[in-house]
Amino acid sequence: MADFVDVLRQFDRMCKANAGCFNCPLHEQDGVSDRCSIGAFVNDSERIEREVMKWAAEHPEPKYQSWGEWLSEIGVFQCEDGEWRFAKANDPIPADIAQKLGIEPKEG
Repeated sequence: MADFVDVLRQFDRMCKANAGCFNCPLHEQDGVSDRCSIGAFVNDSERIEREVMKWAAEHPEPKYQSWGEWLSEIGVFQCEDGEWRFAKANDPIPADIAQKLGIEPKEG
């Protein structure tokens, strides 16, 4: 049996991915309801869990690189001897980026 919180989190992902419910595995097959109901969760919880976790296995969450990896990729960090260092910590912010961020130029 899956963790209740994980089932709900995956249910939320599945629901958002199937906006409109028509391709949702929980859509009532007999046409009685086109929405998930609390009754379905209470009366048929094993089926709900099975369908939600099956969908989650077929649609894994995307994995992204770490902040450090991304910042290294764009040249902000450098990794030396297994330690992260700011590569550009003392470089001035480029004017176009400063303007987008609303940063005013320094005098002198």
